[in-house]
Amino acid sequence: MKKIGMTGVMVALGLFGVSNPVALGQAASPLAAEVDNLKINGALDGEKAGFVITGDFKPLEPKEKKEKLIFSVQTENVITHRRGQTEQNISGTVKILQGETPELRFAVQGKGTLVSAKSEQAIEWGLRNDKSGQRFFVLWFDPENPAKGEVTFTAHFRNTHAQAKAALGAVSLSPQGEVVLNAGLITVSTSAGYDLAITKANGVTRVTKGLGQAPPKLPRSYSFQFNDTTPEVAFTATESDPDANRIFFDEFDLKGRLADGVAAFTLNGMVEVRHARGGK
Repeated sequence: MKKIGMTGVMVALGLFGVSNPVALGQAASPLAAEVDNLKINGALDGEKAGFVITGDFKPLEPKEKKEKLIFSVQTENVITHRRGQTEQNISGTVKILQGETPELRFAVQGKGTLVSAKSEQAIEWGLRNDKSGQRFFVLWFDPENPAKGEVTFTAHFRNTHAQAKAALGAVSLSPQGEVVLNAGLITVSTSAGYDLAITKANGVTRVTKGLGQAPPKLPRSYSFQFNDTTPEVAFTATESDPDANRIFFDEFDLKGRLADGVAAFTLNGMVEVRHARGGK
């Protein structure tokens, strides 16, 4: 009789575990529950065994799963070169299609100092370096109000360089994460008196008109578009006439005199400038 009872207990437990795995604390079902004070009482009626299982059932609260962040990025990059300095202004729009995030990161490619940035949704911005030295442009958001929907931002980079035929390049921001679209426009222009030459254009397509702009006046301006690539645009800007901004001093005559221990000098000569407003 005892043997039959123990067998009945094992069968009952086995059936109970198969039909109600969640009641035994298993997490295989969304209806999982914890069981405390588990008790099994059995009785034997002839050849039949009956069992009563009691316990304190505590349904588990389903863990809140964060949706995977999926977003798209579109940027407009305007690069302006002038004597000894290049300015790049980036305007970006991030559309978060799913999820939310406390920060947005962009890998920075190219040379340039971040001068300023702005975003109505972000509470802070800046550059961050990883262990390998890779720079990231980061927008931080209020933890109580993470970024979602649409986020706009601007960033201003500056590159100061040597005057004579400097090798220059565009700064690119590569979004980090699950990006379904990374597209934009890059426009490079230079001030009057310079010859602009594009030396590298990888991952971009040349356009003559973009975002409603009038066709650029070549060769002082070039425009490129990119889509789901890391754009690489490099250029040189050389003075069309290197002497245009110089002062020429010729036929000079230096005279001096000494009186009462004081030396005085007079310099006379011919000055020539090609720039109507003088040399630099």
